[in-house]
Amino acid sequence: MKVVIDSYGLLGAIGRHRDAFAGIEALVQKQASALLTAQLKHKSLNVDAFRVIVSAIGSEPFELFLDTADDKLLKAIVKKLDPHAPVAKGDDDDAMRAHLVVLANRRVEPTVKPLKTPKPAKKSAKASPADTSDASLPHAIATKPPGRR
Repeated sequence: MKVVIDSYGLLGAIGRHRDAFAGIEALVQKQASALLTAQLKHKSLNVDAFRVIVSAIGSEPFELFLDTADDKLLKAIVKKLDPHAPVAKGDDDDAMRAHLVVLANRRVEPTVKPLKTPKPAKKSAKASPADTSDASLPHAIATKPPGRR
């Protein structure tokens, strides 16, 4: 018979009884950060899940986590959640932190992909209007010449 431990219950008990687990405080801090980092890097993360995560841990602990997060993680989260935001294209870590906070608190929504405006077709400087008619162009059949033996 396989024994299954209630991992979330165990983690909750450790959190509720910090004084009993004072000897592993540094490990708990390191693992808590690693768990949150792994969840934020998970492939299933979207804006709704991100907001649920931040709501579950609280805005202040989340902001403290962002203060300790490395630049690569911040950029990866911003690009995943709001790839078209101007801050996603830059390297300003403070701006990325601030953007994630307002995104989590529903003060902004993800930026909509900008529409591309069609560029006008470039005209050849050598061609005159009379030279561009189909009737004046030579007619050719595109075929491959027979191969040599």
